[in-house]
Amino acid sequence: MLVSRTRLQGASVGLTVDTCALGTSHGRESSPHGAPRSANAMSMKLDPDDEFFIPDTSHLDWSKAEIGRGARKPGEKTEIFVDGAVAYRLRLIPSNRVLARFDSTLEAWPAIIATVAGGRSARTLSLDAEFADGTFHLVSAGPRLERWARFNDGGPNPYGDGPVEARRRVAKGAA
Repeated sequence: MLVSRTRLQGASVGLTVDTCALGTSHGRESSPHGAPRSANAMSMKLDPDDEFFIPDTSHLDWSKAEIGRGARKPGEKTEIFVDGAVAYRLRLIPSNRVLARFDSTLEAWPAIIATVAGGRSARTLSLDAEFADGTFHLVSAGPRLERWARFNDGGPNPYGDGPVEARRRVAKGAA
């Protein structure tokens, strides 16, 4: 096995590349430009004085950390704006029949949720932004639109609290 260590110097980046060239069936140990044939044969180590070096943060007191300014409060509704849009419309896929028109997405979220609750499959819904020149562009569609509507209408974050643990089922007599 051939091992070489190369020190590369850039403008502000020092990078040490360990390459380990392994023999292959066709006799070449590396590609023509000198890189190893496998990503497994190369490792990168960043210097502590490098701008991309991530320092150890285990000594920091994370109990004083605060939620960022952009974080949504529970129950807070969110309006989505599309540049240049004058209205929004909810339509059926694939028939393109328009179910409703809205001036803002705040008005659209409850209608989307009610449509799905009424038995319409979320896969058949599409929300479009309408522009002054008569064109329209897709904002979202399908199951993603339903989740997005529930979240932006003030519902719980479907990804916020992580997975809910299911109760453990134990066979009779095994416990």
